[in-house]
Amino acid sequence: MLRLSWDKIDTRHTFKQQPVTLCKSQRCVPFIEMRAYTYIYMYTEQNFEENMTKYKKWSLEKVATLLRIKFPHSFILVVRPNRYDDSFSCYDNFVRSNRIGVPSFNECHNALTHFRILLKSVEQYQPLQEAVPKDELTRICSQHRFKLIGFSKGCVVLNQFVHEFHHLQNNFNQEDSAVVSRIDEMYFLDAGHAGSSNIWVTDAVLLRTLSSLGIKIHVHVTPYQVNCTRRKWIGKEEKIFTKTLQDLNANLVRHIHFEDKPPSIDYHFELLNVFT
Repeated sequence: MLRLSWDKIDTRHTFKQQPVTLCKSQRCVPFIEMRAYTYIYMYTEQNFEENMTKYKKWSLEKVATLLRIKFPHSFILVVRPNRYDDSFSCYDNFVRSNRIGVPSFNECHNALTHFRILLKSVEQYQPLQEAVPKDELTRICSQHRFKLIGFSKGCVVLNQFVHEFHHLQNNFNQEDSAVVSRIDEMYFLDAGHAGSSNIWVTDAVLLRTLSSLGIKIHVHVTPYQVNCTRRKWIGKEEKIFTKTLQDLNANLVRHIHFEDKPPSIDYHFELLNVFT
């Protein structure tokens, strides 16, 4: 397992440090045989294990190992928030956020561009260049398909991507479009953040664009989010998201886990074990 971090990768604006935990295939197949990249954007209090005071069972390293088992032929990259404010994670590199990480989604925050550059940085990471011939590594980074997984607060990144998919249709960018064309699946796992709206995308125009891309959408939720009586908007928005995509005949599957259990953050985390 490797940790990667890059400073000040510059496109239209400076991208701050973006730490990543990386796992090769569970079955140790050569790079040339790997079928896909799996990216996961993580929850509020998840960090490298030495930086966590609780929930260490769900540290970035342990989740990377769990995903390696779930997706044995995938190249796993776990992307940590670039900023923390107390216990609030902030993915400023992907979506404009306030002090506690509540996102302000917009059609072009260069999230897809940052994702593309992050991928390029993996290709240029020196230990990988030493282990894999350059032409093979370039082919892997430019041709493999993607699964994108957002868990809890990390779903804000996927939501920003959905906003930018629509913008990209009307403002063509060849490099970003090429990356989008390689996204096979998106997993929304128990989405949530500190705000009181926009937990799930509910705009029918944006969802129509998402549906048109043919990406398989996985929705996995627990009572901790969708049945929370103090945050009723989460469940309401998830129903709109799911029903709109179903009405558009999107390739979508939805599962509610631990439905017979009371809302609990423990079951929220346990979702990482049971989703498929």
